[in-house]
Amino acid sequence: MKSFGNGNELLRPLSKTTTKRWVLLIHIGAPDDPVGRHFDLLLEDGQGCRTWRLASIPSLDGPEVEATPTKIHKLSWINIKTATLSKGRGQVEQVDAGNYLGSLPNNQSRAVEIYIQGSLLQGHLQVRLNSCQLTAIKPS
Repeated sequence: MKSFGNGNELLRPLSKTTTKRWVLLIHIGAPDDPVGRHFDLLLEDGQGCRTWRLASIPSLDGPEVEATPTKIHKLSWINIKTATLSKGRGQVEQVDAGNYLGSLPNNQSRAVEIYIQGSLLQGHLQVRLNSCQLTAIKPS
C-alpha cells in the first residue's frame, strides 16, 4: 500500500480535492436478503462506485464484518440520502458518508486498503474478499 506519511495528517479533515467519496447505506427489504437488512458500502471509482454488501456496520478496532462484493453502482448513489428502490427491492437510507484517501486496485478481487473519514466512521478500512474491518489511525 502507498505510504501516506505518519498518519497525523489523517487526523485533520481530508481535502475534498485530493480524495474520493464514499457512502454507507442501510438497505431494508431487499428480496434476496434473508435477514431483511444489510448495509451497502459504496466507494467512488471513476464514473461508478465499487460496492459491497456488509452484514453490519464495522466498529472501530472491532471484529471483521462479513462483506460481499456486488455490482458496480452508478456514481449518483454517493449522494442518496434516502430512496425507495424500483421493482420492490426495498428502501435505502444513508448512515454515513465522507471522503477517502487511497487508491483502489485495478483487479477488483484484490484487497482494498484506504483511509475513510465520515461523521460516524473514521479510520483505516480494509476490505478483503469476504470481510471488512475498520481500525484506528494511530498517531506517531
